[in-house]
Amino acid sequence: MPEEIDLLCPECSADLAPWMDSRSGKYSCGKCGKNYHFRDGVYCFVEKDAYLDTFSFEWKKHARMYDSENERQATERTLRKLHITPEAVRGKRVLDVGCGTGRFTRMIAGWGASVAAVDLSEAVFVARQNVADEKVVLAQADLFNLPFPHSYFDVVLAWGVLHHTPNTEAAFNAVARHVKRGGMFAVMIYGKSKGSRRRMRNFYRKITPRLPMRLLYAICWLAGPMYYIYKIPIIGGILRVLIPFSTQRDFQMRIQESFDEFSPKYAWRHPFPEVHQWFVNAGMTDNRIYDPPIYAVGWMRPNDTAVSPGTATGVECTKNMQAS
Repeated sequence: MPEEIDLLCPECSADLAPWMDSRSGKYSCGKCGKNYHFRDGVYCFVEKDAYLDTFSFEWKKHARMYDSENERQATERTLRKLHITPEAVRGKRVLDVGCGTGRFTRMIAGWGASVAAVDLSEAVFVARQNVADEKVVLAQADLFNLPFPHSYFDVVLAWGVLHHTPNTEAAFNAVARHVKRGGMFAVMIYGKSKGSRRRMRNFYRKITPRLPMRLLYAICWLAGPMYYIYKIPIIGGILRVLIPFSTQRDFQMRIQESFDEFSPKYAWRHPFPEVHQWFVNAGMTDNRIYDPPIYAVGWMRPNDTAVSPGTATGVECTKNMQAS
């Protein structure tokens, strides 16, 4: 059977259970007096979405993006590539950091895990609508100050979120401390990539995050027709580089993916060796890193395992640096 999820006060780490009453919608930590609230099925530990307002906007617009059977299959393939399987999570505690619309949360909970899902953006309220299992704990919280005990979760997933913070490595370390000994940490992080399209996207990103969100979203609708224009010989290939919108087959996904590329305030990219070193420094072993965007998995070293600082153990690393 899945286990209960303990919630702690992010301010003083006191157990919140004695003072929480979801019926009232408001509660205070009995130790430090910090006030929190429970709204629309979500425990709220922050007042606003800070630097992730574009994601709040994006996922409210595309709340059911991953509901099709094809997308569910793609979600499962992604999880399995990160070694997250029904056998690995059944009856275990799992933390989904940066849960977005809840596509991973929903599947992992369906596999019999006890899941806590967190997002700083208001996408977490979309996740609450999409995740029917009321036992899943959803929280709007800052990943740098999560409301959970350290060394607590058997599996922690941070897919596509760490690089959207002010400091990717600091975010990695903040989340990693919640992985229990012997537990697994799986991430997806933007990797360094080459190619003309990437250089043009980087050029446009000097401007696009500063545009009004609604204006940028309207511009991203051009991704719809550009998909077909890209297919025109010669001129299409040139425009594919000069105007590098998403080339997803699905119309709505092209718009969403284009907005997701150009709108975030932070979108850092990192090389393979750097990401691998984060796992090593955090005390993880059997680290596995796959081609970009970087999929990486590591297992927190058990108490009885000694590894010299900076030593990589059991590393599997493959990369295929394609233009993107």
